[in-house]
Formats: sequence, C-alpha cells, structure tokens
Amino acid sequence: MAKVVTTHGKYKGVIVSKTDMRKLKAGLQAKMKDIVALLVKQLSFIGEECIRIARESGSYNDITGNLRSSIGYVVLVDGKPVVTGASKQYSGKDGNGEAAHRFQLQHTFSK
Repeated sequence: MAKVVTTHGKYKGVIVSKTDMRKLKAGLQAKMKDIVALLVKQLSFIGEECIRIARESGSYNDITGNLRSSIGYVVLVDGKPVVTGASKQYSGKDGNGEAAHRFQLQHTFSK
C-alpha cells in the first residue's frame, strides 16, 4: 500500500508510487505468455478429441474415406496458426484430407 511521504523532492505530503512499472509490465507479459501457452495446449487437446470422436462415431456413409480424412482443426494466436490438427487417411484408397485442409487454410487466411 502506498504511504504518505512527508518530503519527496519537490512533492510534499503527496502519495507517491514506488512500483517499478517496467518490472510490473514485464511480469504481466511473462504471465500472459504462460496463459496463452496453456490455452493453446488445452484447445489442441479439445481439437484432437473432437477429431477422434467425429472419425469414430460419424453416422455417415463414408465410402472413399475422404469425409473422415478431411476432419481437422487450427489453433490461432493473434490470427496466426500455431497448431494444426493432423489430417490422415482414414480409410479407402483415395484422399488423405490434405487438399481440403490446404483449401480451408488458404480460405481462412486470405481474408
């Protein structure tokens, strides 16, 4: 808590902050980076679980495997991708989901 300083240079009887604002800002920025990293990790986990559930329990007739192979996700930080959900060939002889994933990324970031 700030205290009243009777003599502080030209300021007499004024409440003066003795907090180093640069240290405070640096500490807050470091904490913010930790929080963002934790959020990215959690969102990546959620994305992976959503992909797993969609691929395993999709109630659609996926003859070529393209539908299940095209499922993916992207985690963005400040509009830039930091994590992308891996596309893989789920079943069938055609498609591995890469074309749909590339199209989606190009469409998303060209705006």
